[in-house]
Amino acid sequence: MSITGLLDSTIPKNSFFDIPSHNETRRGALSLFSQLSSLDEILEKQLEEIRITEIKVKDNAFFCMEYIPQDLWDLLPIKSHEIVVPDNEVVECLVKSLMHLQETFESGFIIVKEFVKYIVWTRLKAKNVMLDTQITSSSFPKMPFVIFVSDKANYHIPPNNISKEKSFRILAENIYHEAVHQAVNMNILLNDIFIEEFTSATSEKIEIPWRNLSVKRNQFWEVDRAYHATVVYYQLLKYRFTQLQDNNISEQERAFFHSAIQSGLESALFLSKALLDKRKYFTEVGECKINELFNAINQVKL
Repeated sequence: MSITGLLDSTIPKNSFFDIPSHNETRRGALSLFSQLSSLDEILEKQLEEIRITEIKVKDNAFFCMEYIPQDLWDLLPIKSHEIVVPDNEVVECLVKSLMHLQETFESGFIIVKEFVKYIVWTRLKAKNVMLDTQITSSSFPKMPFVIFVSDKANYHIPPNNISKEKSFRILAENIYHEAVHQAVNMNILLNDIFIEEFTSATSEKIEIPWRNLSVKRNQFWEVDRAYHATVVYYQLLKYRFTQLQDNNISEQERAFFHSAIQSGLESALFLSKALLDKRKYFTEVGECKINELFNAINQVKL
């Protein structure tokens, strides 16, 4: 499967992201984390302290992280949260969601297999409930192959769609969502998408109309953040359309995904146009990719 707006939809052989076989996944993934975090090395002791549980989805293996040493956790922009050891219910939800992707959206499941090795179930620390907002799902450029999800991922999908009932279809979308982010992260690091002079810190910002009640950081997006979101939103539209074609979907879920398609398309259209307005930050290759996104999104029919 190709991901519109990206050069590489699979990990290039012998590239920085081409980690060893599954038997060495933990060591390989953490080696990348070490390099991207400018650490000299990840100590063997820290590697051994990380606790994981394997979950099987037919013949495919994923790993739930149950413990990460505090000094490594503190390097991530998620210090207000803590890891939750997945109980049987959480594991069953994850397996059901991943199997749903495999059976109804195979092209998306291939992306998940390629870019997700670890899933970290998390929640906001009790002392931070009044200070921060619990994530739905997240992934971070410095930690390839790892995604973070909370129980909100059973109910909420972007831009602002919230279900009253828990749904494995929603969790499946959020897992796919973060897999695509990881693919975008890889493409930005391996390919010349942005001009050499571009930095997030100094670039112009894009005001996001559906975030007008958010804190300033979430209301005004950097150009690379908007690029991320545009690639992801278009992929999520594809997944949402497949849900409407599923004969087993409930009427409530059907209404939910229909509404999410409408709001998602509106957001994707806005973002794709905004990227073209900021084309000066993109290389020739990057501009080609944002044009590709704009054209694809504008061909979507409700």
